[in-house]
Amino acid sequence: MIITQNKWDARISTANSTPSDFILNRIINLNKFLQVGGVSKKSRFVGMKVDNFDRNLLPKPGDYYAVEGLKLKGRGPWRNAICPFHSDTHPSLRIRIETGAFACMACGAHGGDVLAYHQQRHGLTFKQAAQQLGAWKGGVA
Repeated sequence: MIITQNKWDARISTANSTPSDFILNRIINLNKFLQVGGVSKKSRFVGMKVDNFDRNLLPKPGDYYAVEGLKLKGRGPWRNAICPFHSDTHPSLRIRIETGAFACMACGAHGGDVLAYHQQRHGLTFKQAAQQLGAWKGGVA
């Protein structure tokens, strides 16, 4: 096994490589990515103060989806509903009631909370959706 490294890349030669070499290659690449800094999650919010966003101010998922007109069916942490992202006749949208995460098993629409749902459903930016849901503290960033 021959390991070559530079600032941006780390490779293991494929000559005589084994599955453990592949795993080692992945670990080396991950370490390089983390050392360089990777992609900041805040880079998505360029020019925006994310300090103005407070996730605790988002509405409770059960209340929000009821206001949006979704009839949640079932018990347990995941509930079913008719998906509003496509013409649906059988409940294919799955909603996690504790977090607001959603995933449609038919069209593939998905997100991690009510904010993501609101953005996709109404075609809004992050800031617009947060303002409409009352989770944006303060004025223009």
